[in-house]
Amino acid sequence: MSAPTPDLPVAPSLRREMHGLGALMITLSCLSPSLGVFVVGGDVIRQAGSGAILAFVAAALLGVAMASVYAELISAFPDTGAEYTLIGRTLGPSGGFAALGLNLLGAPVGSAITALGVASYLQVAFPALPVVPVALVNTAAVYLIAILNIRFNALVTGAFLAVEVLSLIVLAMLGLLHPHRGPMSLLQPALPTAGGALVPVSLAVMGTAFSGAVYAFNGYASVVSVSEEMHEPHAKVTGVVFGALGLACLLEILPMLGVWLGAPDLVSLVRAPAPIAAFARQAGGPAFAYALGLSVALALFNANIANSLIFGRQLYSTGRDGVWPTPISRALATIHPRLHTPWVATLTVGALSLIACLVPLHILVILIGSGTSLVYGGICLAVVFGRRNGATRGSLHRTPLYPLAPALALLVLAFMLFESLDDGDGRAGIVISLFVILAWVAFYHLRLRPSGRWAHRGPDAPGAPF
Repeated sequence: MSAPTPDLPVAPSLRREMHGLGALMITLSCLSPSLGVFVVGGDVIRQAGSGAILAFVAAALLGVAMASVYAELISAFPDTGAEYTLIGRTLGPSGGFAALGLNLLGAPVGSAITALGVASYLQVAFPALPVVPVALVNTAAVYLIAILNIRFNALVTGAFLAVEVLSLIVLAMLGLLHPHRGPMSLLQPALPTAGGALVPVSLAVMGTAFSGAVYAFNGYASVVSVSEEMHEPHAKVTGVVFGALGLACLLEILPMLGVWLGAPDLVSLVRAPAPIAAFARQAGGPAFAYALGLSVALALFNANIANSLIFGRQLYSTGRDGVWPTPISRALATIHPRLHTPWVATLTVGALSLIACLVPLHILVILIGSGTSLVYGGICLAVVFGRRNGATRGSLHRTPLYPLAPALALLVLAFMLFESLDDGDGRAGIVISLFVILAWVAFYHLRLRPSGRWAHRGPDAPGAPF
């Protein structure tokens, strides 16, 4: 759509006051390696046994392909709107609003899931703590921190991240330095039976494990939402994307490897409700397991801070673009005069997240459904069409071996969605995601397109719709 007319007032903008290291700290915190190991990794070990390691390696390889695609798009459009902008500027507004709908649904739901995870890990150390009230307090604290200056948040997330990294390194060393089996045991994925015998893991089980492992690395592209506050974002975002993914691979795969090789009893490991925590208790003792549980809760809290920064800025971009009625758009596009942050948009997502904390966790998981896979698919199509129509010609990064990376990623994502159809919750998630997509595409065509007020207004746009 054409740019806004020049007589409109200048859109409020974020300040460029952060370098690549600060963006990397926020991005890696958003990805949260502890979440990948303790939550996703433990579940994958229970599903696939030693196949969990291969599933994580395969997911990391898919991550490299997706990171290449994301880096090309983000370098071309370092805009806080994230996939809403990346897809919208290449595939057109319909694609952008499909991604926006999924992201706006996923923001409060994802924040609530993480807050409930923090409460659950704290409950291990303090059994009397009620989960939902703790999640509500956690969410309120997270979003109050998120409205503070971006440089302060980079320091906070960096400090918490240091504790998280240290705990994951210690966990990996516990197993790698005291192995109970050799690495050759990983070449044939196997799952222990009740009697201790190892039976091969089926291809179908490996497919399900791989689908779970993919989400352990999700978040390396979140730098796009803070790119408007970076110096020289066109040149630096690629390094942040691959830096976050590379560190996540080391910090997730090595602990997973250490847990499997170092576990004294594979049967008890696989049958434990929380396999990683069970290994920590066996290998390091109760005190270490207790300390590790607290570090996981801190890591999840840190991830929620980073995600709240991302979610608030995505909602801010919709206000700047004029997605909502004028009074709402004006409020969401407000930048705090001293903190230089989109405080209204951030607190709005926080309020929705508080409401989501009251919804049962099982329903939250269904609501978030297959949205991430569908957004990934849109990103793959975006880089292809961006090349064809010239929209990404200004990118400083070009996807290597194009079009192999987006084509491979699309095939894998299609496989994951197909596998999800065999599960009741998976089908429900796909249906909900498709409904959200149709609703937001209809909203654009029926409400925004006829009005002529909406347009993608990036950080250098001359005007706002109000």
